[in-house]
Amino acid sequence: MESIHWSMTIGLTAGYSAERGSPPDLDAIGRRYQEVAAALADETGVYLSAILTPSRTLYREAWGCPPGGEQTVTFSGSCNPQFSDAAAYRRALPELAARLKEAFRQATVLLEAWPEDITYLTSDQEGSK
Repeated sequence: MESIHWSMTIGLTAGYSAERGSPPDLDAIGRRYQEVAAALADETGVYLSAILTPSRTLYREAWGCPPGGEQTVTFSGSCNPQFSDAAAYRRALPELAARLKEAFRQATVLLEAWPEDITYLTSDQEGSK
């Protein structure tokens, strides 16, 4: 089944800093994502579920990257055509990125989206357990 997969990486500290700070509070980050995604869903009818993965973004220290990388998180997800219209889902992605950019006080956010072939198995389908 044709669908959309996406990935978005966001920094956790406003601006560029040599400070690495504490490890990210994934529960707080996840709650903030859910708040932003729920508000967007109220407006668009599309809830963008995501997987939250801690990450580090590595760029040149001369550009302000802390040694060992900037603490970031990567959100990723796939449109499940069983629950969302792919066109509406795709239109909602840039708005989600803009809102998360603001919520995390970031100057930039990288959003990637590409087509994918997915299989969604439920317990009602033959061959699933």
